[in-house]
Parts: sequence; structure tokens; C-alpha cells
Amino acid sequence: MKTLLRWLVIHIVLFALVAVGGHWWFKNNPRRVLVAVDASFDAAKDWDGTVAAVNAVDDNPGPYTVFALVTDKGPVHGWQKTLELGNIVAFGPRNFEVLEDDARFPLIDDATERLLVTNAPKVPSGWTVVRP
Repeated sequence: MKTLLRWLVIHIVLFALVAVGGHWWFKNNPRRVLVAVDASFDAAKDWDGTVAAVNAVDDNPGPYTVFALVTDKGPVHGWQKTLELGNIVAFGPRNFEVLEDDARFPLIDDATERLLVTNAPKVPSGWTVVRP
């Protein structure tokens, strides 16, 4: 009986250490999802769908996920728990090439997942496309 009790205590302590260590690691290394929104004249045709798609992205993210939001016109906000579209206005021509500019969008390098919300038929490689 003494051996069983010792075995039980050791395994409970090890389980607790693994759980606390996992929580600590995931809290310090969250899943970073960068969401890029196409804010061009062409995207304005389906802007309500774009807003709905962005809102759907952060509906059920999990406890260790943070989001950053950018448009092809510039950054909107950095890493935070929810996406906030703010007052994005769709204007100007579509230009996805600027999304690869590390100086303008340094958050791209930190992202573990990159989502592009667009209705464009042709999109750059390296992005998961979310259609409005």
C-alpha cells in the first residue's frame, strides 16, 4: 500500500508540473494570427461580408491566441485578444505587394498564421484566404 501511495503522489506531482509548464509556455508563446483585410475599391462592393468574415475569425480562438490586424493601406492594431476593425474605409486600388514589406508591416514576421480577407480572384502565396 505504501508503494502505491508513493507512486500516486509522484504521478500527481508530475502531472501538475507538466500542466503548469504547458500553461506557462503557451502563455509566453501564443498562436499569433495576422489578419490582413483588403481595403480596396473592389472590396468595398462586399464590405458587409468582409466585416462578417473578420468578426468570425476571432469568435472562438482559444485561450492562447492573439490577433493583429492590417490592411493593404497600413496597420490597424498590434497583438491583442480580439480583432477591432475600427473605422477602416475601403478606398484606392488593390495592392497586396505591400503586405510583404517587412519595414511597413513588422508583425508579419512574428505571425504563426496569416489570413487574408479578400474577394480578389488572384492572391499572393503564403496566405490563407478568407472569402467574405
